Amino acid sequence: CARPDVHDSLLGASYNKGSELAQYQLFENLVFGLYGSKKDPDLVADILQKHLEKNPEADPIYYDLLGLALESSDPEAAVKAFRTSLKRGNTESYYCLADHYRKQGDESKACSVAEEGARLGAVNCHRFKAGMNHDDFLSLSSQQQTALHQEIAEGLDYAIARHDTYACFLSGYLLYTGELGFSISYEDALKPLERGCEMGSSECCLLKAVILYENS
Repeated sequence: CARPDVHDSLLGASYNKGSELAQYQLFENLVFGLYGSKKDPDLVADILQKHLEKNPEADPIYYDLLGLALESSDPEAAVKAFRTSLKRGNTESYYCLADHYRKQGDESKACSVAEEGARLGAVNCHRFKAGMNHDDFLSLSSQQQTALHQEIAEGLDYAIARHDTYACFLSGYLLYTGELGFSISYEDALKPLERGCEMGSSECCLLKAVILYENS
């Protein structure tokens, strides 16, 4: 939303009507400082910890959100929260846990967790390696780059086929920049972005607009 005030008004109205999705979005905005919200992950962590102590059977996505709120202040507690979400059956939490290890600088463990998640059905884990640092990719041997590029491309195709909009964005970005072994083609980059736009991804719409503007 280009107007934070409008976003806050609509979100507040939904929250007041008891929307659980709106509540989650409000917390997420505070964790990351989205839509003009003041970033305050400690406040969210405190609220969620108290809520989950009283309601341990709450939707597992709240454990994911707790983990995200604790990543900087208490990494071990963040891992515990992500693993609780996994135990509650939310396989998509493998991505959160893998990304946490990546942020901690343990790429090997991050990829291991993502591979486990992919095997167990977490669609988002199939495109995890597409978010790796390009310099790390370039540090690999030519043979390793070729094998990894193929794995990344196949993972993105798999996720896109299962309606993962962020995979659409990553595919478009990599095809436009030529990173991670992709051949640069703005025409090809537009294809996954257009699919992401059809599914309502604001990130895909923005990148598509940038590409069209820069190539007009």
